[in-house]
Amino acid sequence: MDSTRRVWELTERDALLGAWCPACEQPFSAGQRVFIAFGQPTCHEDCELVSRPLASDRKPDDASRVFRHAGISYLHIPALDLRVSAAFYEAVFGWRLGGNADHPSFEDGTGHVIGHWVTDVPVAGEAGVIPYVYVHAVDDTLSSVLGHGGVVVRAPYAEGHLTVATFRDPAGNVIGVWQRDTH
Repeated sequence: MDSTRRVWELTERDALLGAWCPACEQPFSAGQRVFIAFGQPTCHEDCELVSRPLASDRKPDDASRVFRHAGISYLHIPALDLRVSAAFYEAVFGWRLGGNADHPSFEDGTGHVIGHWVTDVPVAGEAGVIPYVYVHAVDDTLSSVLGHGGVVVRAPYAEGHLTVATFRDPAGNVIGVWQRDTH
């Protein structure tokens, strides 16, 4: 085996993320032996390396970040176009994408929240639960939102020692962002 390859046993988390073999186009399953080469998963040594795993740069025991009792860890985000929504969240928040182009999955910037975009659930807009994402700079994030097809719903406002704002993603979901004020 080439020194750039290693064998890794997939965790439950990797299987949940919809990781799949790019050559065989079959989903990996928990406990399956997977070959990792140059940070890419394959189901055997000869597979073509074209997919990017979500957890390739982590130790397998780091998966416990998702399995936290009473912690929100998995979301279905309604989408009109899966690819557009995946590209939007990757560009705005730097979320890591996985799965395949027809059914993309994501991992947020902390690794604590994973999920998929779905087209079989109606967009909630302002009527449902509104998740808020912590960012370093609300204004910079809103600029990125606008540059990638989103719309500001509520401009930045003070909430105690925080700055908060909400926006609508390309599908129409309302998402909040917030930052701690340093003064």
